Amino acid sequence: HKYTNNDDDHLKLMLEILKNINLNDSQKSQLFFAIGKAFDDLNVPSKAFVYYEKGNNLRRKELNYSPKIDKLQFERIKKITSKAAFRNAKPIKEIKEKLIFIVGMPRSGTTLLEQIISSHSKILSLGETLYFPGAIKKFFPEKNLNLFEESFDKISKKTFQNFRDYLIKKYNLGNNNFLAVTDKLPFNFKFIGMIKFFIPEAKIIHIKRSPQDTCLSILKNYFPGNMLGFAFNQDELVSYYKIYLDYMKHWKDIKCDFFEIKYENLVSDLETQSKNIFAYLKIPYEQDVLNFYKNSNTVSTLSLTQVRQKNYTTSIESWKKYKDYLTDSIINLK
Repeated sequence: HKYTNNDDDHLKLMLEILKNINLNDSQKSQLFFAIGKAFDDLNVPSKAFVYYEKGNNLRRKELNYSPKIDKLQFERIKKITSKAAFRNAKPIKEIKEKLIFIVGMPRSGTTLLEQIISSHSKILSLGETLYFPGAIKKFFPEKNLNLFEESFDKISKKTFQNFRDYLIKKYNLGNNNFLAVTDKLPFNFKFIGMIKFFIPEAKIIHIKRSPQDTCLSILKNYFPGNMLGFAFNQDELVSYYKIYLDYMKHWKDIKCDFFEIKYENLVSDLETQSKNIFAYLKIPYEQDVLNFYKNSNTVSTLSLTQVRQKNYTTSIESWKKYKDYLTDSIINLK
């Protein structure tokens, strides 16, 4: 729903519910985000952020999250993937179909990028799957980080091939008429080195967006589940964003092969950027990808409304009208 005036019946109803109905904290949190969105549409950031902040505070209380765990995970994955032996494995047989991973921070443009790519007649979108992190848990289930690292040191050729075979089956590769399939789970940015180890022929596209616009967009949205515990507090969000930056620097440092694109360039020059993407994928370009907003693929993320519209640039630097409400640590992110 697009709110265009203060007398909008839907907005008045939400405010009435908030005032007169006894809601639990979870219900209040969702309603706060919705009312914040309404005032954002009406271009009243001072009111919008009050409700966003209330929604974030209540949502954060529902979740058990510790930034320390994310930092420890990064340090261990960095250590594992820095070893030369880890990076030199060779598959027995190449996968013919391309497996395309689209990665980045939440709200950075991953859904838009997926819709563009999967608008190609020979590319199948699988949405956000947990296939790769699920495979890591299946084949390397050790919760103790020392044992987890040791299991990679001792990896056998059989385990390596079984891991690949498991993913080939999960992604149903080799059993359809498509040239490629996409997996747009943003958090696979954590596993780029492992993806290239087990599936060196995989194509990985990292989309990055202004950190300020990314963080603001995260703060403006209610995320269900417990995967985004960092998303509801500005300090924790900054901490997580810096870990994400460390991951991406590490993958570049150890020379992992992936393609990087800026969200701002994509929406400002869609045709040129989309041609660059398909050149990287080595898949013949189709002009129809420019009509991504007509893509019939199911979109189950918060980006549904945006990707059903023609290309637009209004989201660029949208954070500036909220500058007075963001912490210096977000404003100074680079």
